[in-house]
Amino acid sequence: MATKRGESVIKSRIELVGLREGDPAPDLAVRLTDSGGRVIATVAVGKDGAFQVPGATLDKAARVLIGPAEADLSNRAAFRSYDPEHFRSAVEAGIAISKTRWSKWLQWTRCVGGSVRRCFPKPWIVDLLAARLEPIPAFARLNPAERHLADPLVTIGPFFPKCSPVCHGVVEVYRRRCCCHPIVVFDPRIPEIIRELEDFPPIPYPEPDPPPFPLPLPGPDPVPWEQLNRVASGGALDTHKLNAARDLAALKTLEPVEQVAYLNARRYLWCTCGLPSQVAEGTIQDDGTFDICWREPITLHPANCHDEFAYVVKQPRFGTLITIYDGVAANQWFDPADQPVLTSYSPWAVGCKEPVVPGAGAFVVLQDIGDTESHRLSTPAQDGVFSVANPAYNSGLLDPVANPADAIGKNKNRNLGGTVRLRYEFTDGMHALGTVYYRVGLAAANAFGDPTGPFEPLPAPQWKYWDVPTGVDGFHALGPVSKGGEDNLYVIPFDGIAPLGPNDEWHDGQYHAVIDTTAKANQQYLVAVEVFDKDGNRLRPPGSAGAGTEKPFTFRRWSAPGSTNPVPFAALTHMLWWDNRKAVAEIVDIRKGAVASSDQCQFLTGKPWQKVSVGYRAFHPKPDAVQPGFVLSHTLKLRRGLAGPSWNIENDTGVNVGGPGAVPAHVSQTKTFAELLAPPPAGLTKCAFSVVLDVVTKTTNGEGHSTAFDATDQAAFAAEVKS
Repeated sequence: MATKRGESVIKSRIELVGLREGDPAPDLAVRLTDSGGRVIATVAVGKDGAFQVPGATLDKAARVLIGPAEADLSNRAAFRSYDPEHFRSAVEAGIAISKTRWSKWLQWTRCVGGSVRRCFPKPWIVDLLAARLEPIPAFARLNPAERHLADPLVTIGPFFPKCSPVCHGVVEVYRRRCCCHPIVVFDPRIPEIIRELEDFPPIPYPEPDPPPFPLPLPGPDPVPWEQLNRVASGGALDTHKLNAARDLAALKTLEPVEQVAYLNARRYLWCTCGLPSQVAEGTIQDDGTFDICWREPITLHPANCHDEFAYVVKQPRFGTLITIYDGVAANQWFDPADQPVLTSYSPWAVGCKEPVVPGAGAFVVLQDIGDTESHRLSTPAQDGVFSVANPAYNSGLLDPVANPADAIGKNKNRNLGGTVRLRYEFTDGMHALGTVYYRVGLAAANAFGDPTGPFEPLPAPQWKYWDVPTGVDGFHALGPVSKGGEDNLYVIPFDGIAPLGPNDEWHDGQYHAVIDTTAKANQQYLVAVEVFDKDGNRLRPPGSAGAGTEKPFTFRRWSAPGSTNPVPFAALTHMLWWDNRKAVAEIVDIRKGAVASSDQCQFLTGKPWQKVSVGYRAFHPKPDAVQPGFVLSHTLKLRRGLAGPSWNIENDTGVNVGGPGAVPAHVSQTKTFAELLAPPPAGLTKCAFSVVLDVVTKTTNGEGHSTAFDATDQAAFAAEVKS
């Protein structure tokens, strides 16, 4: 179609060469720009390729661009570009665009989604994870189908980390392309994989760059940043750090066929991947989820190649955006269809509160003892406002079992100790009823479940809040206050209610009462919570026993993971049992045959067949035949010389030996002189030996094992074999 300068309308049609009937076609537009690159007109292109450009507009244009209707002009190379004179000539000759170019204009919507949570990085969690950094024993059999562990905390017990959703922040989406040609037997890539694992940075790893300025860490007891960095990168558990030692040990010990199965289940070890690039960004929703979509050209993957996605999560903290989860740095990559739970262990991540205890309506319930959900507490049924029924043998302990024998050597019937923190759930419906204050009290219990004296009020820690837009933290003291003749009342920290401001939110995972059990006698106690209105009037459920104004709510016991039971009293009372006594670990003597010696320095000589053993005590001092103390296990280890072999000559599980009371020392299993001095090295006839006794208790504060109550003892002797 011939056109002339000044024509009122220039009409033409665009032909997409190679487009077949039924094939998807890009939505096109013709854009006219001035000499500065600014668009002065956009002309739509019909489904049949037809378009028309006003001649007067074309006269003002410096460039004419043909390309996708929704494309960003920042990438001019993606467009077919003309100056006005060449465009007139092209229109006259007919505009044809090859498939090589127009196929790149096909846009499709890609979406990824998932959720974000934070888990509080307590030291015991990191210690458990750090155990994965050690190589597996050479004799251990591996499950070849085991996938690499992106978040191994889901299986850590008996306590689980307390986690909560992250409801404020930005999620950046990164993509890389990986090509994975399957591993085969005697694959030449396997030796290279082993060399790379051997070169993997040893522990400890270099510390990450510090935050832009000192940040206050949340309490209680956060793990030091450098310790967390042993297993994490950018606040996320690092796949390579957690698995490198075990992967190396496995590849060096497995047979060739098993190597193939092991590697093909772990693509992160051998796939070839390009550099990551950010493709999208979105915000976290109020429920902790994200759903991010973007438009991009349709591309075809070469054979054995695929796209993987990783995520970086940032939160506003102290006037800047702080990275709380860096999946790129931590090697956490996901398939496009995955719905990952991105777990941050950053000390600076802030979660949001979510309902944990099942149930609807207005109620009060003991949610957690430390990090332990209260349905794992053995507590008698409540039979009075401030009393419970006759205690069972294990009332007040965590993770109870009916048969005492079933607790031996297991983390069952666990006693409390140290600083114990209590977290209650006051549902939002309680605020609607006018509930403002609470009080938690503590009293020693007798054998019938009744208090032996008045209840002592328990303090509440200051609560931390953050201003969401700025990320600045602050603290509020919940009390104590006096109202209406009632003392030691504390404000219930409801979300979105004074003393918080309109942009403030409470940090998650905070506690309502704290017990220093070390200042109390070792026995069973009663802990009770009451609620009050703004004037200090006690509130009680309808028809419940006890004093107070009736309101339509309930006190509830969390009886099982999925259910709660109402308590028909004016307070909610539980039984707790703590015992802060340390275990006893004592090496009493060294024995040659039946002869025991407690001399400080011992030099044993004997025939190859003569036996050596150790007399020792390992027990918890609680003198009770029904609940035999709180020992989880004990080990007695012999070790020869410097870096010599070692033997566990005792490895008991929870049985008291050598006490308490007037009980003779326990005698260990034996080792002959020949066994103790067996080569290598050849010709060895004498050496020094160390003896180490470790006793581990069940004692916990509800947040992990309390090592302060464990015990250890050491001894040494020399032995010489004579024929």
